[in-house]
Amino acid sequence: MKKKLAFVDLTNFIDWPVGGMLQYELTILKYLNEYFDIDLWGVSVDGKSEKNISLNNTNYHIKIWGNVKTKNKILPNYWRGLFISKRNKDCFKDYDYIYVHTGSCAVGLNFIINHNYTKLIYHQHGLSHLNDYSIMSLIQRPFVNWAQRISDIIFIVSSKKEVENYVKRSMNGASGKFLHVLSPIELDNNLIMKTRDKIPNKKKINKFIYTGRLDSHKDVKTVIKAFSIYHKNHNDATLTIVGEGDKRKELEDIVTNLKLKESITFTGAVPHQEINNYLSSADVYLTASIGEGMSIAVLEAYMNGLPIVCFDVPGLCQQVINGKTGVVINERDPVKMYEGMILAISNYKKLALGCLDEVKKYDAKELSKYIALNIMED
Repeated sequence: MKKKLAFVDLTNFIDWPVGGMLQYELTILKYLNEYFDIDLWGVSVDGKSEKNISLNNTNYHIKIWGNVKTKNKILPNYWRGLFISKRNKDCFKDYDYIYVHTGSCAVGLNFIINHNYTKLIYHQHGLSHLNDYSIMSLIQRPFVNWAQRISDIIFIVSSKKEVENYVKRSMNGASGKFLHVLSPIELDNNLIMKTRDKIPNKKKINKFIYTGRLDSHKDVKTVIKAFSIYHKNHNDATLTIVGEGDKRKELEDIVTNLKLKESITFTGAVPHQEINNYLSSADVYLTASIGEGMSIAVLEAYMNGLPIVCFDVPGLCQQVINGKTGVVINERDPVKMYEGMILAISNYKKLALGCLDEVKKYDAKELSKYIALNIMED
């Protein structure tokens, strides 16, 4: 008989919050049910919630542990995880495992579970908090460290080398087992084969793309500035920015001031299943993110044969292999990113083929098996 697992996060498991973390969770859930009897625990958004979702022909009922707000917030939504125990004191006592994807939720659950019976697993999405000094990151950081100290297993989405170095440096009193874990992607072998066949036929490389949130952490402003330099000598080049966020108006103003409205397109939020349509018509993927866990957006670009141009930051510096799958830039500067764009184009075929080979390491089914076996091992 399968053991019982509560899959807990600060999400509605449908469309909030936007970004790769939710996509990560939905992808592995398609396969984790092979190993566990799973209950989903999530939140309503502004009082509204979905009751069920279907993944890989498996129907899940979503149990609601709290509510988040998109406006008129007194407390940051992240802190709401601390109060998960308030209304649900007896709801989590019969689980063999509680698998948490938000540090504040792990801290809240720590006060109500029996650690002799229930194992607490914390899945930390990257190490970018070490270099991110935004208000939101500073709010989260103490609870990331606390969640590590109280958890039996800590999965960190980053490379093995980065996680090993982090554990050596960390002195937070954690006694659990730290494991690095990759990001998952549903491999589309037909797409990979078709992309491989068309790569040699590409002649002019001038379509750039970014997909993801439009916030300060992603630093899309630097992408736009680098593209503006490129555009001066290649005025038929285009940049497509796929995503939404609180910096969109500021970014649109920058584009207007640079007189690039005809060359840079903002799509806004796009259903995830449509992302490949944009990627398949692009040539090179640009990101100026200040850090990632292990970017699903990069994996989606890989599967479409798009070389990556990025900076040497946590997560990306190991995920993007300089000279094989893209160009990793040491200095955060639009001019340096522009030079990286030129380098990626000059080595386009080699990098594109490297992307198609590298993405096979991130198969969602195998990654889910790795997660499940390590949870059950202890």
